[in-house]
Amino acid sequence: MISKRSAASRAARVLVSIACWNASDIIGATLEAVLQQTVSADGILIVDYASTDGFAELKFPQIVTVIHNQLNLRPSGALTTGIEYARAHGYNWIWVLDADTRPRRGTLESLIRLTEADRNIGVVAPPQVSARGKPTCSMTLRLIRAAIANPDEAGLEFGKAFVLH
Repeated sequence: MISKRSAASRAARVLVSIACWNASDIIGATLEAVLQQTVSADGILIVDYASTDGFAELKFPQIVTVIHNQLNLRPSGALTTGIEYARAHGYNWIWVLDADTRPRRGTLESLIRLTEADRNIGVVAPPQVSARGKPTCSMTLRLIRAAIANPDEAGLEFGKAFVLH
């Protein structure tokens, strides 16, 4: 059995940011997959962009913060909200997920290992497969350095990104 590495044992603070729209029936499975990772995230943010399916009435664990938006910001607005929240609350990294994402156990640990091995990395992502089994690429499952919103401030080389195989 793999022992769960605590967030306190890492230098990096990781926020999981989940974009959500009308996902009250599936968000529980996504949260379960995040909470079952082999390393703990430091915080979980759900950015709800104007759901109409009763999402606002759902209850979540204490580690989860929910931002309800009155306008449908779409995924790009949810990503922007997540980056702003992470920067305002001292997180170094944002793990970007959609409400229907089910990361495999150990994914966050693998992403963190890469960032710890090379401090110049700004974005890391595991391979992704569509529901039809075809390779795909999207913004989900990416671990993004919170300072990416202002890379000049961070002094990072953003030509350097790695994908796990």
